[in-house]
Amino acid sequence: MDKLKAQHGTEGGCESNGSCYNKEYAELYSQYTAGAIGGTSPGPLVVSAAQKSSNTFRVIRTKPAKPILSELKYADSATSDKAFTRLVKNIRVNGLKDPVIHYADIAGNKYILVGNARTHAARLLGKTNELVFKEVKLPFRSFKTNNDVLDGALRAELGMPKYRGR
Repeated sequence: MDKLKAQHGTEGGCESNGSCYNKEYAELYSQYTAGAIGGTSPGPLVVSAAQKSSNTFRVIRTKPAKPILSELKYADSATSDKAFTRLVKNIRVNGLKDPVIHYADIAGNKYILVGNARTHAARLLGKTNELVFKEVKLPFRSFKTNNDVLDGALRAELGMPKYRGR
């Protein structure tokens, strides 16, 4: 099992690099997340410095910062209008089958690498609350360098696919 690390320490569970964990709590937390929220972790665990100094261990869950949808930029627009229209109709009927949107942060700008059409469709359908964002590092799939992402973003600025349905 992976160690569930904390930003500040606790007595007895710290490593020389300053990261700390509590094995018993980690096991209970792992069981909780597997059963209560479908096996997904709600984010890193944090132990306050005050808790460390008083020899107590109480873990506070924090969620990683979710990118603001308006901050995300498209890095690909390869989907045709026809394919995009089919995607919108499919999502309207069946919902989002894969809500995970992969993005990269380049110089403070967040670019969607995988899931551009799904994000565009979710915006059109008002289903953006169903999207799950995952930050990835380059290289990732066809994006090997920052320039690959920026080139894709330039193409996307020329126009995203249009919905041609009723």
